[in-house]
Amino acid sequence: MKLNVLLAVLVVAGASVAQGFKLCNQKAPGTFVRDPLHCDEFFMCRDGRPVRFSCPGGMNYDASTNTCGYGVFCDNTDQSWQLDENDLMTQYVPIETSPPLLDAVSGVCLGARLGSIRPDTKGCEAFYQCAGAGAIRFECPAGTAFDSNRLYCEVTDIASCSYAPPPQQQQQQPQHPSNLLHVLCFGKQIGLKYPHPMNCSQYVQCDGRNKAILFNCPRGTAFDRVRKVCGFSSSVSC
Repeated sequence: MKLNVLLAVLVVAGASVAQGFKLCNQKAPGTFVRDPLHCDEFFMCRDGRPVRFSCPGGMNYDASTNTCGYGVFCDNTDQSWQLDENDLMTQYVPIETSPPLLDAVSGVCLGARLGSIRPDTKGCEAFYQCAGAGAIRFECPAGTAFDSNRLYCEVTDIASCSYAPPPQQQQQQPQHPSNLLHVLCFGKQIGLKYPHPMNCSQYVQCDGRNKAILFNCPRGTAFDRVRKVCGFSSSVSC
């Protein structure tokens, strides 16, 4: 009798810790599977422990599109899957993650079909799910990174990430301009900037004492006379 009660308790407890492993059994890494007990959660299947993700507030997971969405009907009492004694041998606790972020104005999903997965454009720690409401940013768990080739969270040491940080730009060093450039700053207040009259990739900044300080824009950029900053040459009128 005690054994039966204990087994029943383990089955109930195992429902919350083993379901990710059970649902991902024989699923390819990177497959998304809805949590049958929580409408707003889903699993990312992978080698080893699956990853549990939550949809943004007010959204449920839509298994037909593999995305989180508003107004998605969901029955969180789905018991179509079953546990067996082997599932109770080891507790495959899903890896929990940080809350997601809905970015309705991000262009990362432009032209992508519903349900597409896109790498984060600013690093390897996250990915975007292209949903009807916009791009949803999900962070991979600690110790993993998003593999941009296989499209799932993988151990950091072996993950393939397409993100490359921009090269560090050398700090702009002021130069001594010709006397003709000082005329631009005669009687002008400190900090005012003016484009170089002969070189689009240079500008001068007034020091408040009728002197001009000459600066070079980083490679590939030119001085924008409207915004008073260096911008990409292709978008600057010079």
